[in-house]
Amino acid sequence: GINGGHTNLSDGYYVGNTPPVPRLGIPALKMQDAGNGFRTTDPRIVGTVTSWPCALALAATWNRAAVGGFARAAAAEFALKGANVVLGPGLNLHRVARGGRNAEYLTGEDPVLGAELAKPWVDGFREGGIVTTAKHFVLNNQETNRYSYSARASERALREMYYAPFRAAVRAGVGAYMCSYNQINGTPACSNEKTLREDLEGKDLGFDKGFVVSDWGAAHGTTLDQGLDVDMPGTDGFYSPAALIANASIAAVDAAVRRVLAPLVDLDLVGRPSCAPGSAACA
Repeated sequence: GINGGHTNLSDGYYVGNTPPVPRLGIPALKMQDAGNGFRTTDPRIVGTVTSWPCALALAATWNRAAVGGFARAAAAEFALKGANVVLGPGLNLHRVARGGRNAEYLTGEDPVLGAELAKPWVDGFREGGIVTTAKHFVLNNQETNRYSYSARASERALREMYYAPFRAAVRAGVGAYMCSYNQINGTPACSNEKTLREDLEGKDLGFDKGFVVSDWGAAHGTTLDQGLDVDMPGTDGFYSPAALIANASIAAVDAAVRRVLAPLVDLDLVGRPSCAPGSAACA
């Protein structure tokens, strides 16, 4: 299990950070949001990033090539700024017309559209050496009472509609999944063994080459056994060494670490240098 430490905007551009392990060549996870490209979270970034069309605008093109072109260009910008994890694509179906994050989702109201566009989005970032993070898993359809509401869906609806874009992302080689703030059928998404272990990692979606990270502040405890590998931003203590020793086995921690390393190995990021945040090399 990985404790994210804390969001550090004074010493870097990234909304999420984990420490590197130089002895083993393991890089820091440097995670950044991607609603319209590289998110402006530090004054030094102002004027140096591209404001791309939002994901919903991309979806409205119904054009795989356009989505792939955006992803390749945005990936190049992420790499220039030293990030190696993009917190996207957003793949939730629209179910509330006034949903506060509808613009972030590549699916619109159509699971087939989302599934078709997930692949070029993931492919483009992978080509640029950036780990992709499908979000927000799952049923994250509104911002109102987002920390407490329970979204309810039948097994058939989950499999045929809500999982379809996420399933396509797995097949495209997505490197991580972000669990959401809401509850799913009465259980918090980041503590939901049914959706994370049985469905996401099981035969339904088959996600077995990457890790699960919480949305920022969405963890409700040390839930490694339920399927949460990385706690962000890590200030709650749920994944501190003491908490892991008390609540998880060594075997479970080792398995989580392997899942975190899998996309880094897949994209050949282990041992690869990147620019230091705030340096002239980080464009």
